[in-house]
Amino acid sequence: MKRIVELDGVRTIAVAGVIACHFAPFSNWFGQIPAHYGGLGVDIFFVLSGFLITTILLELKHADHPYKVFYARRFIRIMPPYILLLVIVYGIALFAHDPIEPEKFLGQILFLRSFVNIGSDLHRLVDVIQHPGLIPNPFAITFNKFVEPDYPILPITGALGPTWSLSVEEWFYVLWAPVVLLLSRTRIVAVGFAMCVAGFLLRWIISPPSMILRSSDILIAGALLALWIEHRRGLDARTQRRNDLLFGIASALSGVIYLLLVILHRELLSMTFAEFAFAGAVGWLILHAGSSNPVSWFLRLKPMVYLGSISYMLYLIHLPMYFLVRAGVTRIAGGLNQEARYWIVSITTVILSVAFSAASWKFYESPILKHKDRFTEWVIGRREKLETVDSAH
Repeated sequence: MKRIVELDGVRTIAVAGVIACHFAPFSNWFGQIPAHYGGLGVDIFFVLSGFLITTILLELKHADHPYKVFYARRFIRIMPPYILLLVIVYGIALFAHDPIEPEKFLGQILFLRSFVNIGSDLHRLVDVIQHPGLIPNPFAITFNKFVEPDYPILPITGALGPTWSLSVEEWFYVLWAPVVLLLSRTRIVAVGFAMCVAGFLLRWIISPPSMILRSSDILIAGALLALWIEHRRGLDARTQRRNDLLFGIASALSGVIYLLLVILHRELLSMTFAEFAFAGAVGWLILHAGSSNPVSWFLRLKPMVYLGSISYMLYLIHLPMYFLVRAGVTRIAGGLNQEARYWIVSITTVILSVAFSAASWKFYESPILKHKDRFTEWVIGRREKLETVDSAH
């Protein structure tokens, strides 16, 4: 698929939100709004991934060896940075004599981090089925809990927390690819909407659910966007304009409802509206890619596009880097007041994380990606040249 550079700009905004959520003092701005809502950056990543992965799968639908091609491309894009992260974090843990729990290490290898508490979720679901009176009031008042201004002192392996989202994405690749490659488009849409309804119900009944149950339907929102974009291409101009208007109204309405639920502190079911608002915003950017409007122009700025291109490693490394920098600053300048230390640690970490991610992209990730066609040919066991399907992720 053709690369849409505006989406790299969106990735920059998403990773900035996550960093603001995790780093004191950024997380404490404006009544801790970044601490509570910066994590929506992960949901933006999910919508983008759902869209891009489904678009790629649709292109592979009638290709030779679609599963091998898809999973080979995903492996060579996702695994090298992730392996480097694990080597760094667990290497530091061994050097520092930090405790390493074998079951957690195995969970990292098998991408099971998002399944934490899944057992209690299923137990809760059974309880609700047996006792419907336990179902929460969907419009009950919810208040944000106070978030500690900084992370507690943890072993370096505690900085792997953000990899829960990678766990969700990897299992999405495993489970969604057969749906797209085997079913008709009508049935894919039906499965997608069923998963969105299931996600809505699970967030309502199991509050809050484990990450895998909370987030899977957000990826599906992006997948449905990909199906809509593909369907739109076959319509005449008049029908396109009408459908675009309806799509825009529905997306804007979802965004308004989400904001109202947040303002009124009734956020139990707000995430469903947020995911469709995000999908609508991404859809608008895709339809207006390359245009001169201020939003598209801003997202195409070279710094925005570049930071978006390195956002994967930036997302992976930012918290381990924070832990390391904080430990160093505490040892060297522990006498400074807390606010000054927060600023020194955060600014230094951002600079070092960007530098590390840039170096990783230039000297590690990009050289590996140059061999993606050769690697894919090796996986499928043939030598003829493949048609390139850009992973765009």
